[in-house]
Order: sequence, then structure tokens, then C-alpha cells
Amino acid sequence: MNREIRPQYYTPCGVGILRETSREAFKNKPEKFNTLQESLNSIQSRIKQPVSNYTDKSAILKIRKSQIKLNQFI
Repeated sequence: MNREIRPQYYTPCGVGILRETSREAFKNKPEKFNTLQESLNSIQSRIKQPVSNYTDKSAILKIRKSQIKLNQFI
């Protein structure tokens, strides 16, 4: 379950909405993906906005691209 805030949605997300959304999410079995791209494709299938709107602004993904992996020191 997810909620995209678009101009048609006139009420901000309150605590109750976030609590219920989280509760529903934890009732489901977690999805597992082999690659980052597979996970982004799954997200894109559920939202109307381009997933790039989020990935372009993601600090975590920027760090992930430049992060040195342990096996690079061997």
C-alpha cells in the first residue's frame, strides 16, 4: 500500500494515515529483489510519478554509487 501526494489530494498525510499504511505493509510478506533495478521497476509499477523523481534526489543512492566495497581492498 502506498500513497502518492498529488494536487488532487488536498489533505496532508496525518499520523493516522501513516500508521494504517504501515500496519497494512507489515501484514504482507516482504518482496525480495536481486538487483536495484528490479526493485525500482516494482516501485514504478505502483506509482504514477516517474521513479526517477525520487532516485535523482536520493542521497543514499548517490553514496551507494561512490561507496568502496571491501573486496576492492583485496
